[in-house]
Amino acid sequence: MEILKWMFYILIGGIAIYLIFSPFMLVIGLFNPSAVLSSKEPQTRSRVLNIYGISTAILLTLIGFSAFSSLPTEESVYAATTYSAPSIETASVSTPVVQEIASYSEPDLTEIWTNVKSDRAVQVVAVETINRIVPNNEFMKPVEAKGGQLVVIGMKLKNSGQESGDMMYTKFQLLDSQGRKYNEINNFEEMISLNAWLKENDVEEAGSQMFPGETIKIAKVFRVASDASDFKLVVNGNLISIS
Repeated sequence: MEILKWMFYILIGGIAIYLIFSPFMLVIGLFNPSAVLSSKEPQTRSRVLNIYGISTAILLTLIGFSAFSSLPTEESVYAATTYSAPSIETASVSTPVVQEIASYSEPDLTEIWTNVKSDRAVQVVAVETINRIVPNNEFMKPVEAKGGQLVVIGMKLKNSGQESGDMMYTKFQLLDSQGRKYNEINNFEEMISLNAWLKENDVEEAGSQMFPGETIKIAKVFRVASDASDFKLVVNGNLISIS
């Protein structure tokens, strides 16, 4: 899944670079078509217009759309009027989801570290249940609860070993009071939105490198049943009580 994510980023980056340089290629090609066209193609200005004129028009359209989208939208106005305080459901989040446990109902959790590997430990620091997550990007879709609940588990990861590494290939699950287990959201499109949203809130990914002794903040998002409650976090088979 991580490889697919990076392939997607590389593809988007390549398209962006092509669009950015299209206006320059268009101007050069109108004066000297052979400078921007392959020798196997007709060396004509009409050919230059067909290739770089269209991409230039797309670039200008995207710039115009981006400028227009910066205006307040109906969704952002609705979010602002629905909630009396900043919430992770709004498009603009002023407080990271992984916040200090002082605002959580069970402050004793700050002292709990659970070893989930021989050289990795996890500490749960925040739990929040919401209905949707909206990244601050008009091109990304919100992540919806779809009739259930979205449970965001904020936690700290600690590298207690002597070598740098990450927490890739670690299984995170949520267990409710009825014994039902839920995997973290792993739909590709939803993961793109979640990763962007977490980055906006200064939250690392589990795949981030940790130096020996280093601690980082991460968050995992689970979609659970509407009647689910009293959760426990399961990490590599280790049970962590969080509510």
